[in-house]
Amino acid sequence: MIDGDGNIIIFSEEIKASCPKLDHGTARLKSYESDHIQAEVNCQFDIPPTSSNECGANREQVLLAIAHAMDKNNVTYAIPAIIYVNEKDNQVL
Repeated sequence: MIDGDGNIIIFSEEIKASCPKLDHGTARLKSYESDHIQAEVNCQFDIPPTSSNECGANREQVLLAIAHAMDKNNVTYAIPAIIYVNEKDNQVL
């Protein structure tokens, strides 16, 4: 699932298979805890920036590829955690 460089192979392979305009990309492990992992996916595609419809459709395809890889490997989503910080006094709310 994760190679020696921290690349998450199941995500990378699924994105490559699902997104034909992929130029290059990585899915890297950011942190590994007892109850969750955090990943960062960075992909670049051969799509002109002026093609907003194609960019949007491609973004959706990447997210679906990640979800498909997770489903195939019985990985579940964690409940999102959001931290709000008051910019005035830098206090966590």
